[in-house]
Formats: sequence, C-alpha cells, structure tokens
Amino acid sequence: MTFCAGALLAWALLADHPSNLDASKSSSDLPAWVQAIGSIVGILIAVAVPAAQHRISAAEKRKDADNRARSLGLQLLPHIQRMIDQNNKIWDKEHPDDQVEDRSENSCILGDCTRDALTVPGEILEEVGRLHELGDAAEGIQRAIYNLARANELLTYEQVTRQMVGYIRVGPEQVIFDKSSFYDLMWDALRGLSQSQSRIEGYFEHSRRPGKRNAG
Repeated sequence: MTFCAGALLAWALLADHPSNLDASKSSSDLPAWVQAIGSIVGILIAVAVPAAQHRISAAEKRKDADNRARSLGLQLLPHIQRMIDQNNKIWDKEHPDDQVEDRSENSCILGDCTRDALTVPGEILEEVGRLHELGDAAEGIQRAIYNLARANELLTYEQVTRQMVGYIRVGPEQVIFDKSSFYDLMWDALRGLSQSQSRIEGYFEHSRRPGKRNAG
C-alpha cells in the first residue's frame, strides 16, 4: 500500500500536467488538480500506515508470546520430567496386569509407586492459571492434571486382612475400586506429560556443530 502511494506521487510529479496537455485550460485549474492528487495520496498513506503498524504490533505480540512460552516452559520442565519418571515406575514395578495385589476382578490395592504418581507438584499447580502461555505445549499437561484428579476420585479405603509372620494384621488401606478406568487415566496422563515435554523441548532446538574435517 505504501508503495502504491509513492508510485502515485511520483506519477503526479513526472507526468504531463493538464495545463501542458490543453493550452486552453486556465492556470487556476492546476492547483485543484494537484490538490486532488494530494488528497488521494493522503488517503492511501492514511490506510497504509495503520496497516503497517498493525503488522509490526502483531509481530511484537507473537514474539512476546513465544518468549513467555519458553520462560514458563523452562520453569516447569523439571517438574514435568519428574512426573513422567514417577508415572513410568507404575508400568515398570506395579503394572496392573500382573504386578498389583488384586481385591476383585476390577479392584486392587494402591501401590506406593502409583500413589507417588498421583501427585501434581506444587510448582505446577501454582502456575495452572498460566499454562495457556505454553501455547501448543499446554494441552498435554492440562490433560494430565485433569486425569490425575479423576484418578484420585477412584480411590477408597477398605479394611484389609494380611497374614503376617506369626500374626494377622487388619487395617485400612487405599484401594482402587475401578481398576480399568484408573489405569486408563494414568496411561493417558503419561502421554499428555510426554507430549508437553516434547513440545517445550522443541522451543529450544539447537543447531549441530560442524563435523570434523577428514584427516589429510
């Protein structure tokens, strides 16, 4: 748009004036003609300048949003990685298929590793209202937090009898009463956490150093 305004102004200065094309026209026609061209140029500039300013403002906003996403990502990444590590221990040490103590067909005792994986670090909870600033990396951690809240709702306490060496112990223990839904939520939480980790790390992709030169 600015280019068009400049081109029109150049044309106005270089082209033959109406007074040169028609000698019968009075000199009083020239100021009106020049004023009309000036008005058109003024309109074009009035439109072009705000448009250019809008593009600059939008670019600055995108840059600021990217900077905030990287800063928040750096802040939360260690805690996201810790949640991933804790969740992975479920599938390594307390897999629901064969490494838990079942109570019924769809119920089991809550294991220590699984209990640890149900906790969202306070450092993440404190920033829940800012997670959207992570951009594309936000959805995974948001989904994980939601899933963990739902999984905690599938816990209850029951009296459990255990045969110990020389005696029988009876006491309350946490039990997962909907085993299938619980572990589906925990698995999807792991997927969400891994997705957010990957996208945050993608904000900091670095170039490779040049390879070594061939000897000789």
